[in-house]
Order: sequence, then C-alpha cells, then structure tokens
Amino acid sequence: MLICSTCHGGCCRRYPVDLTGFDIVNIVRNLMISVSVFLELMPIPSDKIKDENDLEEKLKQYAVFKFKGNDNYFRLILKRNKSVLMPDTYKCVFLQEWPDDNSTNKVAGRCGIYKFRPYICQAYPMSFDNKGLFAYIYDPAIKDKNFPNDNPAYQICPDALTKDNFGKYVSDYKKNQSLAIFKFEREFFTEIARQWNTQIQGTFEEFLLKLQVIYDNRLQGPIIQNNPDAKNNLVI
Repeated sequence: MLICSTCHGGCCRRYPVDLTGFDIVNIVRNLMISVSVFLELMPIPSDKIKDENDLEEKLKQYAVFKFKGNDNYFRLILKRNKSVLMPDTYKCVFLQEWPDDNSTNKVAGRCGIYKFRPYICQAYPMSFDNKGLFAYIYDPAIKDKNFPNDNPAYQICPDALTKDNFGKYVSDYKKNQSLAIFKFEREFFTEIARQWNTQIQGTFEEFLLKLQVIYDNRLQGPIIQNNPDAKNNLVI
C-alpha cells in the first residue's frame, strides 16, 4: 500500500504478535538463532482462566500454554524491546528503525526478517468474514481507535485508507493465500495447545523439543483406508 511507504512501524510497536509453532520453527531454522532471542512468554492473569470454559474462550483468540512449575497460562509472542528513536515505547525485536524526515513521526520502520516474518504479519491488515471464506481489509486507523495509549509511536496509520492506498493490495490474490495459511497454522497450533495442556504439561524446554518433532512429522501417511482411527491420530 502506498501509505506504507512512510510507515514508522506502528503495528510492530502497538500489538503483541502471537506466534504459531510454524513461525517459531521457521525463524529458528532460517535465521539460525535461539528462541531466547525473539520469543517471549506473556503470562495470562490467573483470574482470566478459571476453568475449561475460560480456557476455550482464550483459545478462540490465541494459543495459550501451561508449563510444568508454573500455575499461569502463557501466550507465545515476539519479544519487544525499548525503542531508541521513540523514547518510552516498545517495538518488535525485529523492527529496524532509523531517522527519516519523510516518514511518520520522522522515523522509518521496517521488518528485519521480512522474508521469514510470521504469517499473522504477512496477512495484516486482513481478516476473514464470518464464514471464513472471503477476506476483507479493515482500516487499522479506525479499528482500534480506543487504544489506551495515545503515544504517536503506537499510531497505526496517519490517515484513513483510500482506494489509492489499498487498491493494488486488494488485487494481490497472494494476500488471500497468506491469510488462509495463517488461519490453518493458527488452528493447528491451537490444537497442539489443547493437547499439550490436557495430556502433557511438561517444561518449556520440553515443549520446544516436542514442537520440532511435531512440525518435522506433519506430513504423515499414507492413510490406510480400512483403518477408521487413522484420521484421528493425535497431533502430539
């Protein structure tokens, strides 16, 4: 979008970015870095998940995990660091920033791992309709207008989106593909969370080892036609 050419990375400063298992494995293996460099465990207050119904409601929003030795559930998000150019604010650990008079707030912001960025970032700012079939673009400047922090660093877009801004973006059919892949990866990771929380609940280190095994073995088969249980094998 044309409006993005003057971006300071507001979305990369404003939102906690929930990772899927694929995102984690993809970043680790392509950048050859430890998860400790980019992954942060965000605790969910214990009063927010009191029973299985509360847990299921959370899982509709993002994957949450419980690890041995801790009573809290956690979201797995991209780590956030303090911004150098926009004091008293935070940004994604991978967001690169530099002074630029032509950018919003006179600071330019660009993703440092653009090729390997999480699918939720690739799909932004798109969402599926209620049936999960057709995608639509929402205006970031309007959607979260009640965001509690009015610091300019967290401003998403300087103006409302116009046809000139998003027209070319809409015609890019591959954006729908990114959203579809994100939907699948989020649902897959949510199922991992359900099974981990109810059947295993190991340490975080054990979880990371298990995660690699799961994603290395996602392609299974062939399915034996006469085996009624073949399609119901557990992810973990």
